Amino acid sequence: MTSPLTKPYFQPPTESLLHDAFQTLSSIGSLAASDVEMLLPFVHRRFFKKEQVFLLPEKTNSQMCLVQSGAFRTYFVTGSKEVNYDFTFEGEFLLVSADPDCHGYNRFVEALETSSVLYFSENGLASVSNRSRNWSKLMHDLTQEQNRKLEARLLSMLLLGSRERYLDLLENNPKLFARVPLYHIASYLGIERETISRLRRKIHCI
Repeated sequence: MTSPLTKPYFQPPTESLLHDAFQTLSSIGSLAASDVEMLLPFVHRRFFKKEQVFLLPEKTNSQMCLVQSGAFRTYFVTGSKEVNYDFTFEGEFLLVSADPDCHGYNRFVEALETSSVLYFSENGLASVSNRSRNWSKLMHDLTQEQNRKLEARLLSMLLLGSRERYLDLLENNPKLFARVPLYHIASYLGIERETISRLRRKIHCI
């Protein structure tokens, strides 16, 4: 059950924020100092309370956040059902690809913990992508990585049974099980809550 849509708290650019943003972005190996400085005028920090939800527009150009602290889940709503699509943690990019095809479903993001992100405005991303090969490549690489994750998940859903999907996620992304409620993981894997609870008991009792 999600909380009502609320607006996150915005922190406008300050010297401290720009310093933090510079340090965080400079840790990305593909970006030079000049690339980072190019984006700083377009950076804001957003703060989210646990279970705070906000909507990602269905029709949008590329938008990007870099998670500084906390965790998020991205999910679709169809009827009364929520279907988890992805999870994002600190140090990872939360990317909404250009012109996503959502087939009429509403896409949301929820903070699973008290969280903060560096948010890069749409105009800022367009500006730096046009002026910097490194930024253009980074945006392309992030989109490709998102597509690879989607393809891997699709193949998992088509080719693996419930037990195999659970074990594959446990092996390749164990931090999910430490920080994400089991019912959210069940939705992500396409497994009923009761089924994943039984799987967990059986596997961890072996």
